[in-house]
Amino acid sequence: MSANRINEPLELVPQFATAVWGGRRFARLPGAPVDAPVAEVWLASDLPHRPTPVAYGPHQGKLIREALGGDQFPLLLKLIDARTSLSVQVHPDDARAQKRGYARGKTEAWAVIAAEPGSRIYAGLKAGTDAVALSAAIAENRIEEVLHSFEPQVGDLVYLPAGTVHALGGGITIFEVQQSCDMTYRFWDWGRPREIHIAEALECTNYGGPVRPLRGEPVVSPYFELHVHRGPVTFGGDGRMRVLVAHDGAVRGCVDVPAETAVIVPAMNGECRLMPDPGAWLFECIIP
Repeated sequence: MSANRINEPLELVPQFATAVWGGRRFARLPGAPVDAPVAEVWLASDLPHRPTPVAYGPHQGKLIREALGGDQFPLLLKLIDARTSLSVQVHPDDARAQKRGYARGKTEAWAVIAAEPGSRIYAGLKAGTDAVALSAAIAENRIEEVLHSFEPQVGDLVYLPAGTVHALGGGITIFEVQQSCDMTYRFWDWGRPREIHIAEALECTNYGGPVRPLRGEPVVSPYFELHVHRGPVTFGGDGRMRVLVAHDGAVRGCVDVPAETAVIVPAMNGECRLMPDPGAWLFECIIP
């Protein structure tokens, strides 16, 4: 992706997704549905069924791809409010996704914004779980027994490479960055009557064992970096494009980021200084 397609920041207009498992944490935001659970806020999206247009400036009203001169934007950024648990699922890697006609697979990362006591994140399989053990657990309706889980802490980062079996438990709010792909294969949905994709999910699964939360370090993957800041930060000068997201307050400085909004920042030759409002979060997603 060319980092010089734009020469000024692009503020995006968030879009909203409802689901039975969603909550009301983001119902207060302008444009949010008033009569349905708000499950997700799509902050930066180039997917055709829920794109985020540019808010103002010379590219106002354009989709990200148009503003970037036709380049497909490689990331999808969301806020997710899970009142109840999401399905136990897995995503394909690039090679498997491309066999099905998609441009890329789906590696993702989460930053935990809020977590109720006793809530759980399911990330990876328990040590020693192989394809035979996983298949048996599925057939006997006891997949939860082979899932690794932990009680999250606010500020935890969770890196989920494609092929990692995972589920977001109820009572948790996260920021998510992922490859721009909407392919999901479900193993189980906690008894809800939704479509399940056992064969496809098994084909995608890796058996690398438990995924532990990252505490005090960023997520670094081949597709993005995720850094979380709760105070002043300086960045730039490395020739890389970024997406900045502010939560629970605005971020001000050489780039202004309104609360609950994403801003795409072009590669910068010099350094940039930012200051989050007291108590605000700044999520910095770097595109390699």
